[in-house]
Amino acid sequence: MKKIIIVLILLLIVGCSNNSPSYEIINKYPHDINTFTEGLFFYDGKLNESSGLYNSSYFYKDIDLKKGIPKEEKHFSFDLFIEGSTVFKDKLYLLTYKEKKVLVLNYETLEIEKEIDYPYEGWGLTTDGKYLIASDGSSNIYFFDEELNEVKKIVVKKDNKKIDNINELEYIDGYIWANIWMTNKLVVIDSTGNIIKEIDVSDIINEDIKDKNVDVLNGIAYNKDNKHIYFTGKYYPYIYEMKIYNDFYK
Repeated sequence: MKKIIIVLILLLIVGCSNNSPSYEIINKYPHDINTFTEGLFFYDGKLNESSGLYNSSYFYKDIDLKKGIPKEEKHFSFDLFIEGSTVFKDKLYLLTYKEKKVLVLNYETLEIEKEIDYPYEGWGLTTDGKYLIASDGSSNIYFFDEELNEVKKIVVKKDNKKIDNINELEYIDGYIWANIWMTNKLVVIDSTGNIIKEIDVSDIINEDIKDKNVDVLNGIAYNKDNKHIYFTGKYYPYIYEMKIYNDFYK
C-alpha cells in the first residue's frame, strides 16, 4: 500500500511539473500613450525606443522604466517615418518606412552621420551581433552587413505555410522573436525560418487596455542583465516584463 501511495505522489509531481508555465508576466511599467512604438531594445543596459508617424517620429534614449520617461530624445523631420531600430557595431541604425533609406547615428550624441539606401519597406530591425536583421511586413526576414548589403534571407513558416506580417524583431538566445502585425502574438523563429513557439498575450492586453484608440502590439526588447523580455505596443499604457524558464524552448 505504501508503495502505491509513493507512486501516486510521484505521478502527481511529474504531472504538475509538466503543466507548469514556461513563461510568466512578472511586472508592468508605465509607457507613454502618445508613443507609436516601432522599435524597442536594450543597449549597454539602457532601454531605447523608436516611435513612428510623419512629423511625429522620435528616438527615445535611456528610458527610466519606473517613470516611463527617456533621459534624451530626438525628433525627426516631418518627411521621415521612423520604424525599427537597433545598435550595431556601436552605431544606431533606424529604418524608415517607405523612404527607402536607413539612418545611421552616433548613439552617444544622436547626430545623424549618414543615410544608406535601402531596398525594402522598413518594419522591424534587430541584430545578432554579426548582421543587421530586418523585416518588411512580408514573410521574409533579411540579413545585412553594416553597409546594408544583403547577405541572405529566410522565409518565416509554420507547419510549412508562409506567415506574413512579420513586424518588430528581437534576437534572443539564438532565435528571432517577432510580433505578427494585427495580432496579440509573439512568435519565436529558428535559424531556418520555422516558428517553434507562439505566445498569445491577448488575455493580459484585453484586461489592461480598454481604450479603442490603442493600436497594435509592437516592440520586443531583451535585457541581457536579467534575461527578461519586455514588450509593449503602439499607444500602450504599459511595458510588460516577461520571465522565461529553462524549459521554454523545449
